[in-house]
Amino acid sequence: MATSGSINFTMNRNEIIQDAAEEIGIAIDGEALDPSFIGVAERTLNRMVKAWMAHGLHLWKRDEVSITLTASTGVYTLGTGGTVASSTRPLKILEAFRKNTDDITVPLTGMSLNEYVALTNREIEGTPVNYYYDPDLPTGTLKLWPVPDTSAAAEYTVELVYQSPLEDFDDSTDEPDFPQEWIEAIVYGLARRLARKYGSLDKYELSDLKQQARESLELALTWDVEDESIYFQPNTERT
Repeated sequence: MATSGSINFTMNRNEIIQDAAEEIGIAIDGEALDPSFIGVAERTLNRMVKAWMAHGLHLWKRDEVSITLTASTGVYTLGTGGTVASSTRPLKILEAFRKNTDDITVPLTGMSLNEYVALTNREIEGTPVNYYYDPDLPTGTLKLWPVPDTSAAAEYTVELVYQSPLEDFDDSTDEPDFPQEWIEAIVYGLARRLARKYGSLDKYELSDLKQQARESLELALTWDVEDESIYFQPNTERT
């Protein structure tokens, strides 16, 4: 049996728009699209991608960064132009650790804004055990507590695992910031959104398109999970 030996299939922005347009019947067999339609489709595509970030963790968008601590400095900004060299502004901090010079790590405990504000002395110095993260714009802000003192700054770094934003479609040749398994969901999702303004689908065809979009997105989301065991055990401590 002869196979291609290739596994690198992808589509660029305009190919995705073309396929979506064909799904709703406003283009056939690679027919050229009006530039004004492409502009609307591009904005719709980017809106959809940004909305999909609300689905939660995308496994391929997990990044790591190491923060070199500075004595008496408890606030660090992350993202382009921030005080920490991370390429993107984290959407969420998934895990945070304190690592010493022997590479021994200790988890840090995240705090809500209310918990952080309620601290009686946010400027106290010592070894950090807690953090609060604000995904502000244009850079996110990480606040450590206690604020690292001279000893902690010399002994530890803070290691973060975080969720990065999905990249935009800016140019016609931009490819999705998604694995291949998401391409069909992207095409059907865009087609469903464009069908509200364009196309000549009857109510049955439109219903079928909505179902296709829903099923392809659900399949992609189901695939986008970690394969690991979950263990439960009773709490034997007295309360």
